Amino acid sequence: MQHTLRPGVYDLTNDAYHGGPGTSKSGLDILHKSAEKFAFAKSPDAPERVSTPSQAFGSAYHAIVLEPDVFTRTYCLGLRMCDVPEAINDADVLVSKIQALNAGRLPKLPSSGTKDELIDRILAGRAEQNDDVSEVSRAALCTMKGAELKTEIERLNFTRTGLLSVSGSRHELAALLRANGVPVTLWSDVQAEWLTNNTGRIVLSESDWNTLHAMREVLMRHPAAGKLLRRRGRAEMSFYWVDPETGELLRVRPDKYTDCGLCLDLKTARDASFDGFVSSIQSYRYDVQHPFYLDGIAAAIEQGKLDIAKPRAFFFIAQEAEPPYSVGVYSLDPEDVELGRLEYRADLRKLAQCRATGHFPGYGDDIQQISLTSWHRQKTALAVSAESVQ
Repeated sequence: MQHTLRPGVYDLTNDAYHGGPGTSKSGLDILHKSAEKFAFAKSPDAPERVSTPSQAFGSAYHAIVLEPDVFTRTYCLGLRMCDVPEAINDADVLVSKIQALNAGRLPKLPSSGTKDELIDRILAGRAEQNDDVSEVSRAALCTMKGAELKTEIERLNFTRTGLLSVSGSRHELAALLRANGVPVTLWSDVQAEWLTNNTGRIVLSESDWNTLHAMREVLMRHPAAGKLLRRRGRAEMSFYWVDPETGELLRVRPDKYTDCGLCLDLKTARDASFDGFVSSIQSYRYDVQHPFYLDGIAAAIEQGKLDIAKPRAFFFIAQEAEPPYSVGVYSLDPEDVELGRLEYRADLRKLAQCRATGHFPGYGDDIQQISLTSWHRQKTALAVSAESVQ
């Protein structure tokens, strides 16, 4: 079987690893459930891989714990209004600033209306400018024609500043204020500049940002977890090897592989307690992950003739994403490791058979009779018995 990657270890991006050749443990999980789904996931018709919100949070969590420099380059805290307290996002605030300016300005006098209205307007305008408003002045205005009165209004308006408009968009109102000597910072302008300066970075909400930093602080304070994570090593290395029995190209990407051969797997969990994580192991086949990773890393080192320490132990570091961000560190019982090894070996033989025959079966072609678990039967029997007693 021809492979596009030689056995060994590679420094790949997460996207390059997941989009590249080779079968991973997650691929075997799909195969274990349905070979048909496995084949579809590898086909051109498969939908593009899109991270769920929980997966995106998990990626950020791994980065801040295992690769702080990568976290700094990749992620940033979303800009908050409290970071730029002078920024304005409310048009009413801009209007109030314009109205404050208008309080010190004289409005232009309208030049339409009856002769008496024009005369009254002129006299009022003169009064505002401390000009002559005597009865003699009024009498003189009464002798003037309409056109002459309008000319007098135009003369008065020449020295009157007029009121600034309070209508328009926020940008128009801000421009008007700036033109009249009032400095204005618009929130939308600040945001646009901030986004330009942070192009390509993933923006985290304040809630996620604070949670991630709090989780890391708790994790590194944990006696066992902190000690393991501070060991020298490399994060997110991609190991590839060829399975001797089936010829399948396989791959693993441990969260951290230490220089002394420890494989560390960091997981967020709803319940990181002993019993809770036992449930997670059974639900997500972590018992398969343990031997698959250790066997695979050992094979990649041997086949690639790599000068690095061979794997000697695997540890799960589980942490809850809710305060107080409790941590549990676990290793798997050797008997369960061996059972997990038998399970992934059976998966690989199933995959080899599917490739040989070209047939990737789904959930079965025939009608199947289902037997519910004894636990469900007992629960139902007890419920029926209690109801009949009543």
